[in-house]
Amino acid sequence: MMDTEDSRRGPSRAAPADRLYLLLLQGNTSTLVPLPREGAVVIGRAVGADVVVEDASVSRQHARVGVAEGEAFIADLGSHNGVRVNGERVQGTRPLDGGDVVTLGNVTLVFHRGERPLPERRALETEGLRARLSEELDRVHSSGLAVSVLALEVESARVPQVELVRALHGALRLMDGVGQVGGTLMVLLPDLSGEEAEAAAAHLVS
Repeated sequence: MMDTEDSRRGPSRAAPADRLYLLLLQGNTSTLVPLPREGAVVIGRAVGADVVVEDASVSRQHARVGVAEGEAFIADLGSHNGVRVNGERVQGTRPLDGGDVVTLGNVTLVFHRGERPLPERRALETEGLRARLSEELDRVHSSGLAVSVLALEVESARVPQVELVRALHGALRLMDGVGQVGGTLMVLLPDLSGEEAEAAAAHLVS
């Protein structure tokens, strides 16, 4: 048997798995929460939770985020205020994709895959847009935080929605939401006041 350099090195190793983590957003602060290669973490207000979130809108054991064979999922642990992913209420267990925005009460988390580019932003369908707006208004009512909504008129109805969303992708934050209603592109901007939203609008259309 020929003793080649490759055989002396031993079997080739697979590329390292993606690094999975959550970005926890609270007010003006953000915290990086690494996820295990395999296993699960519990997010909640209780001291014994794996990820402790000190917010009254979060239940003591609010949600579980698990990882199995490189794929992540989230489950509601019977929380009072529920779990939403991209504005949609989670029933049972739901898989997570890079860039997904998770809300637990008034708290926002963004799921990331560290070694892969984030997928293109997905526009919310009409029902998803309404649900996300309702969720943000509830958050404003309970926490006093701001939310702004931009309505951008689309000059040509023949422009594909995916092209419109792609054009805004680089100018939006991960927590922002976007969807189209008729010829109007709706952009949800959590935590931005009126003046901040005006500045964001000027940046989007520039």
